[in-house]
Amino acid sequence: MSGSGRGAERPDAPVRRAMQAHKRRSGPLPFETFVERRIREALEQGLFDHLPGHGQPLDLGAENPFEDPDWRVAYRILKNAGFAPRWIELGRELEADWQLCLERVAAYERRVRADVGRLRRRLVPATAELAALHGAHARLVGEVVERVQAYNEKVQIYNLTVPIFSLQRQRQRVEPLLSRLEALEPARLYAAG
Repeated sequence: MSGSGRGAERPDAPVRRAMQAHKRRSGPLPFETFVERRIREALEQGLFDHLPGHGQPLDLGAENPFEDPDWRVAYRILKNAGFAPRWIELGRELEADWQLCLERVAAYERRVRADVGRLRRRLVPATAELAALHGAHARLVGEVVERVQAYNEKVQIYNLTVPIFSLQRQRQRVEPLLSRLEALEPARLYAAG
């Protein structure tokens, strides 16, 4: 027992004292605190225990409140058939397109490093082979530029159709890929070896 002379305190006494001090400093409780307190008290009294659906998972498959009622049946048929809204399909295409572009550059890097390594081990100059590798390199640079441009055009369409601003995507810059490809130019790799 503490030496304060109060006797046995209730377990909620510190909270009560803090609330009283708060009331003295700032007046009545804010509305949110009042509502939260009422909800907590109702929970403690068990007033929510016997509501319909208690303990059951929420049915989130019900009607979407943001969906146009005129299109509801059409959306349900499409969903049941495995289709998604155009912006979702376009988002999937964007992910696949960008991944394919990155994989294409990575595969080229592995191939050109192996080819240049093979050419370095030869005793005779590899001018013709380096010229062929340079042509393949130039074609890949053009392909990457086209892929990034096509990707960015799809991003623009996606951003115009996506219903929520926070889901919009950023356009990809071609410069980082071009810098990576510049370092993989076959004559440069051959000379660096």
